[in-house]
Amino acid sequence: MRSAINTKQVRTRVLSFSTVAAVRVEVERLVAAEAQGCLRLKGNWSLGTILGHLAFWVEAIDQDKGVRLPWFVILFGPLIRRNVLRGPTKVGLRIPGVKTGTYGDEPMDVAPALARYRVALDRLERGGFPARHEAFGALTSPQWLTLHLRHAQIHLAFADVEGG
Repeated sequence: MRSAINTKQVRTRVLSFSTVAAVRVEVERLVAAEAQGCLRLKGNWSLGTILGHLAFWVEAIDQDKGVRLPWFVILFGPLIRRNVLRGPTKVGLRIPGVKTGTYGDEPMDVAPALARYRVALDRLERGGFPARHEAFGALTSPQWLTLHLRHAQIHLAFADVEGG
């Protein structure tokens, strides 16, 4: 078994998504590369795990997914909201008190994870987000969307097509 990669030290691609459609295009490109055996991953997760993780956090908008954040994350979240939405994306962040550092990071095969993430992307396109985010406080619908697009940028940047 290989040792875990410190993702804070990995040089990833720079992605910038402004629409859900752009995320869809990139995801389909990566899935096709996986099927052709030319996907290159730089982190600790498979493409299926990445897609499942991204889907989990979109699903958490409307479902009680058992996500519990420490009180200090909830307290300081609104203070860092602007940086999260506008600043450079940061990798390797961990939720304190969560064994693996995050939720929704169970290993998944690509096909079921892709199906799940497609549904999640449909959800993002529909909009109708809650007025408040558990960690970041009051968010507008465009801010909710930006949050999830930036999350996709972070994780999909760990995957690329060999020679592409």
